[in-house]
Amino acid sequence: MPRASHDGLSLDPLRMAAHGEAKEGNVDARSLEAVADALAPGNEPVDVKWRIEGGRSAEGRPMLAVHVEGAVPLTCQRCLASFEWPLARTTRVLLARDEAELAVLDNESDDEVIDGSARIGAQSLVGDEILLTLPFAPVHPDACP
Repeated sequence: MPRASHDGLSLDPLRMAAHGEAKEGNVDARSLEAVADALAPGNEPVDVKWRIEGGRSAEGRPMLAVHVEGAVPLTCQRCLASFEWPLARTTRVLLARDEAELAVLDNESDDEVIDGSARIGAQSLVGDEILLTLPFAPVHPDACP
């Protein structure tokens, strides 16, 4: 999972969770290295809206809700044509206070768990979230054209 920020907006996850803070913005998915490799070839910007909101889980643990929305171009593995894949996903990310708590939470929870004691980059979280929404083998949702 993401660590220190090198992508502009650096977040303090535990502070965001404690104060219920939220950050939002837009990012060109092609500017996210790991995501760009998964997209259909092209030079046009791929605008994705994101929102990261701090809070507490139902169990009272500090967490971030990471939401992405938009559409990204993928290459169909059947016909090799490009098509738009819709993004609309929110994931709950639990925050550990240190490495020891991270190990415990990771074993106990089905939720994503990260070390919340270190600053992280918003775009790193957003990029990870986009990758989680993409199909392993993209194909046109209905039939190939």
